[in-house]
Amino acid sequence: MTTMTATTVAPGDIPDLWFELPPGFLEFDLYEDPETRVLRMADAVDGLFADATAEQKLSMVVSSEYILQTMITRGVEHVSSCLLRMPGDKLSQGTLFVMIERPEAGPQSQDRKGSAARTAVQWREMYPDAEVGLVMLPYGISALCIRDQELLIPGVLFGLD
Repeated sequence: MTTMTATTVAPGDIPDLWFELPPGFLEFDLYEDPETRVLRMADAVDGLFADATAEQKLSMVVSSEYILQTMITRGVEHVSSCLLRMPGDKLSQGTLFVMIERPEAGPQSQDRKGSAARTAVQWREMYPDAEVGLVMLPYGISALCIRDQELLIPGVLFGLD
């Protein structure tokens, strides 16, 4: 049986956001100590992919924490992830994150559609292979970007050339 997890993101100065996570996605605590989180991720990867090599497991954990730290420093409001096996026995992960653009104060700050449209245009330029569009959410229009990203981890982290 698959269960859906409801998530609420509501810091004091932004709209109250809610959504249901896709099956298999687990939310990260953005305020959790990184060392504790990495150890927990290592346990999860080890349990889910017991037959994976130590290098594959380390790569998954290191890349997950790197991505998470990058998003936290950019002001992400929500991050969740799922782990899966791809054809050819490759390990992969999916990441869902929510970022809120906080427009400057003034007359343009009320222009949600314009702000979302500008963000979508920027994403289309930055990621030409991505699926980019506008979606209507309960609090207003938002930009959406879906893309694949391959993260290369230096082999030296695994003792490899």
